[in-house]
Amino acid sequence: MALVPSLWSQVIVVWKDTELSICLLGAYVCLFLWHSMRKKVPVKPFWVRFVVLLSFFLFIFYASAVRFNSLPALVPLVWLGILFTLPKWGLARKLLLLVGFLSLNFGLVHLLDQYVFKPKMNTLFQMIQLHDLVGISVRAGTADLIPSYWKEFNPRIDLATLRSAYLPESLNSLWTGDVHQEIVPTASDAAQLDELRAKWWEAIRRFPGAYLQHRWAVFNGLIRIGKADSYYPLHLWKNPDMDGIRDIGDPALRGAFKRYFWTFGNTFLFKGWFYLLLALLIMAAIIKRPDRNGEGSKASLYLALSAFLYGGGYFFYGPASDFRFLYPTVILVFLSIVMFLSSTNRSDPLDGDR
Repeated sequence: MALVPSLWSQVIVVWKDTELSICLLGAYVCLFLWHSMRKKVPVKPFWVRFVVLLSFFLFIFYASAVRFNSLPALVPLVWLGILFTLPKWGLARKLLLLVGFLSLNFGLVHLLDQYVFKPKMNTLFQMIQLHDLVGISVRAGTADLIPSYWKEFNPRIDLATLRSAYLPESLNSLWTGDVHQEIVPTASDAAQLDELRAKWWEAIRRFPGAYLQHRWAVFNGLIRIGKADSYYPLHLWKNPDMDGIRDIGDPALRGAFKRYFWTFGNTFLFKGWFYLLLALLIMAAIIKRPDRNGEGSKASLYLALSAFLYGGGYFFYGPASDFRFLYPTVILVFLSIVMFLSSTNRSDPLDGDR
């Protein structure tokens, strides 16, 4: 499994999606190690257990910070930790602990972000709203949803302009980062953000069908159902002048890697639907197993659930169709398969005596 190209492709450029993959993998593995240590006789030294547990929390914290949409993947992870640690607690207390822990975790991330790093205004959410607004306008055939500040920036903007620039698979055709090349502008003050948000909600309420069609078009661009080609699967061809990225390393080795990756570049290994389907199949297989309540089966189940929720969440907020957004799903699916196969042994993989 470790040689599968979709796993190796994550080392080409360490995107934040790769960092999130490492964090989720590390958090799950630390949880498994810590749980096994608690049951093992003789008990591991306190400092070893402390380091493993601390690493678990640090991985979760960094996962929350590196991608705000990591929450769907973290919910099953934290819930599994609660089940392992506090099996006798009632459902209400477990849910309260889940909500409280994740709220505290994301709250600390927000405080660190706002008061320590003090970044510039984050444009990610407004770009998704902007893309949705254009998609709904084009599909509903109305120009009523165009915000007034768009027209102030570009007086000639109309439905025909939006239709010619609209691409479901990428918002780059609307916004390039260069103010002189923008079809529609990004908001520059609070009043504009408020107007964009209000128009976005109005568009969804008035045209829910157009919104769902647009979101499906964006999402299917990511998971590639019925599409022969993959979408930016590897970034090996990226323009060296963009983002300061340089193509470095031994030319012969680099060439061999490129040939290896691109041999599989348009296969199912670089299609998002394949990994979402695998996650569903794993969950279905575990639910039907007689030992579905075993700890190894639970581990595999919640790994697959994390993978599916994270990948499926992009239906609502995916900004583009780049395969790298699904790197965490790929990692979690393969770890789920490992745990699933391990749990078929007589000895549970999380048994501390093994």
